[in-house]
Amino acid sequence: PVEMNGDDFGYFGGPSYLKGFHVLCRALNLLGDPSVVVHAVNFSRIDEKMSGLLRRLGILPYRRLRHSEMDTLYEKVGAILVPSVVTETFSYVIVEAILRGRLIIASRIGGIPELVEGCKGVFLFDAGNTAQLAEKITYVNGLGREEKLNLGTHNKEIFTNKFKNQMILKDFSNLCSNIWHNNL
Repeated sequence: PVEMNGDDFGYFGGPSYLKGFHVLCRALNLLGDPSVVVHAVNFSRIDEKMSGLLRRLGILPYRRLRHSEMDTLYEKVGAILVPSVVTETFSYVIVEAILRGRLIIASRIGGIPELVEGCKGVFLFDAGNTAQLAEKITYVNGLGREEKLNLGTHNKEIFTNKFKNQMILKDFSNLCSNIWHNNL
């Protein structure tokens, strides 16, 4: 877990259309709320003009960060944004964020809903729906620090219990047994 010292948002998909960067920009434009700050990673080629435009939306662009730099960034954010518009089977960004006790705002697409099932600090929206994303950002931005910490802790407990190796092995063994007995 990384200590939470800020209430900003994090986004790690760079300027990728597939990762929903355009959806994020439209949602932030719709909000027009200067209190919403998004630390956006993986912007290796960005000029001053583009950087200025992003900053006006509330986006602080970063280049690709090393692992040690990510912990420093995570200290500034209370929630991670995953506005993907294409199917994601298993989102490492979501897994890392949950294990670090952060809230998640993500597209309801692919394997994401199953991955976060039961996590109260995860807020899903229809992929590509900028109004829903803006609504979720506003809601999470209005939560107090203590509530964010509690929801993040709850997410981590649910997630780690769901993916314990012993439980997965037992379920897999039961599945194999059922298949074997049904095919005899």
